[in-house]
Amino acid sequence: MIKRLFLTSLIAILGINLMAQKAKAPKLKTAMDSVSYSLGSRYGAIVKNDLKKMNEDTVMNTTTITQSLLYELNDGKPLISDVQCDSLLRVFLEDLGKKHEVNFRKRNSAFLDSVAKQGKDSILTTESGLMVKITTLGAGSRPQATDRVRVHYAGRLIDGSEFDSSYKRGTPSEFALNQVIQGWSEGLQLLPEGSKATLYIPYNLGYGEHGMHNIPPYATLIFDIEFISIVK
Repeated sequence: MIKRLFLTSLIAILGINLMAQKAKAPKLKTAMDSVSYSLGSRYGAIVKNDLKKMNEDTVMNTTTITQSLLYELNDGKPLISDVQCDSLLRVFLEDLGKKHEVNFRKRNSAFLDSVAKQGKDSILTTESGLMVKITTLGAGSRPQATDRVRVHYAGRLIDGSEFDSSYKRGTPSEFALNQVIQGWSEGLQLLPEGSKATLYIPYNLGYGEHGMHNIPPYATLIFDIEFISIVK
């Protein structure tokens, strides 16, 4: 189990040495060359992503990693038993996960602080910590907590990666305000119909300590929204 969990990260760190070499485009002469290239290309994308994450939270001895990998491939006598390896890696991965969580929370907190400072004259901050930047103030009615609303929106994380968008689906979303995350419910009740705004939602008003699908734990959520109407 530990070996399987650690394999991708191990190859990702090894990628530091591999990427230091000048990349040469492979020659695709046969169908199997193309299949082989496709496999390497897809795995390479995973490696790059893991490498980026690993570099955020730890510094590894890449020379030793490279040497031990080659040593194992050439049937060298193990320097550490499998049981010891599993124990070392289990502890390492647990610590790495804790470091990643702490650093992720710090980055999200710093982001919200930055937004608050830069937008002190244009952003409404509620007692709960929700921040609302209104770009267009509508002239319609404001919804109540139990109302159903029609909204267009795009949601992203602080790194700019988009996790959801009604615009891309080509149709507005409809939902009751008492059936969504607190940041949405609280934010929409501040807006009259026809408004456009950006919601900056702290993790405790979003998906909390556990996250949801492609949203990490402790993630700040940013929604660009267009409040179309209250659904009668």
